[in-house]
Amino acid sequence: MKIWNKGRRRFSLGLWRLTFDNADEWDRLARQSRERGYNQQALYCYRKVYSLDSTSVDALWDRASLEMEIRELRTARNAFTAIIKRFPHDLTVLRELHTILVELSELPNCADLLQATFEHYQYIYPTLSETIFTQLDLLLLADLYNALGEHKKSSPDD
Repeated sequence: MKIWNKGRRRFSLGLWRLTFDNADEWDRLARQSRERGYNQQALYCYRKVYSLDSTSVDALWDRASLEMEIRELRTARNAFTAIIKRFPHDLTVLRELHTILVELSELPNCADLLQATFEHYQYIYPTLSETIFTQLDLLLLADLYNALGEHKKSSPDD
């Protein structure tokens, strides 16, 4: 597939030949575009993949991570949030989302998500001292509560 620059816009010969119902082809073009540094084209393709296959968490993840990479934090937040809605207590996604929410100063939302996840894992593993929710995750949550002025919530004694 040949990709070339024309002025400030990038075009792909293959992009125009793709059928509108082929998510795999859009995904292939997205990866190829990303590898070549055509980030906006890659984002467009990832959006097409997701619009054709709304079960594709991989497309959401790839889109969100690329948006983070190019500092499109609000759209990255939206993509990671869509994943969290499907997998509410996924710490891998939540840790990525934490970084974005802190940078966007959305501390209450971030604290709520982390708190809900902490409670979820505490319920599942009530007797284990070390669960999937790590000491670092607890420190992140305590730091959020301190930043929000909710110091009592950040203390393990309360």
